[in-house]
Amino acid sequence: MEDLRDFNTSLVRDGNLDGVWDVLCGIAETAECDAEEIYYTTLQKDGRFDESEEVIGDGFDPFDLNGRSISAWKPYLQEEIDTVDPALIIVFGEASLRAVVDILSVIEDESADDIPSGETYVLDRYPIIWLNHYSNFNPPAESSLQECIKDELEGIDW
Repeated sequence: MEDLRDFNTSLVRDGNLDGVWDVLCGIAETAECDAEEIYYTTLQKDGRFDESEEVIGDGFDPFDLNGRSISAWKPYLQEEIDTVDPALIIVFGEASLRAVVDILSVIEDESADDIPSGETYVLDRYPIIWLNHYSNFNPPAESSLQECIKDELEGIDW
C-alpha cells in the first residue's frame, strides 16, 4: 500500500459527479470488480453512486460544507465504517478527508493535522485514496479520466 502515497490525488475536476463516476470506474477496472460495488464517501454522500443533483445521501446540500454539516455527518460515517469495515476508503474533497481522518484517529492515533497536503494518505488500518474535487488535472486529449485512473492504479499491490 506504500504505492498509494505516490498516487496523484488531484484527478477530479470541479466537483463534477461524472468525474467521480469516472474515478470509480477506473478503480473498478483496475481492481477487476463492478464499479457499483465500490463503497466510497464524500462529505455529502455515503455508499453507492447515484445521480442525485440537489440533495445527496442524508440530505446535505452539496454546497453546505460548513462545520454544522461535518459535525452531523461524522457519527453516521463512524457507524458506516464500523459496519462495512472497508478495505479501501476513497475520499472526495479535503473537508471529507479531514473528517474521515478525525474519525479514524480515535482508533489509529492520527490527527487531521498529520495529513500531507496534496498527497495520498495511508493509515495503518485503512488505506485512503484522497481525490481533491478542485484541481487542474486535465487528461491528455487521447485519454479519458477513467483510463488515467486505471493507468495510475495498475502498479498498486491491492
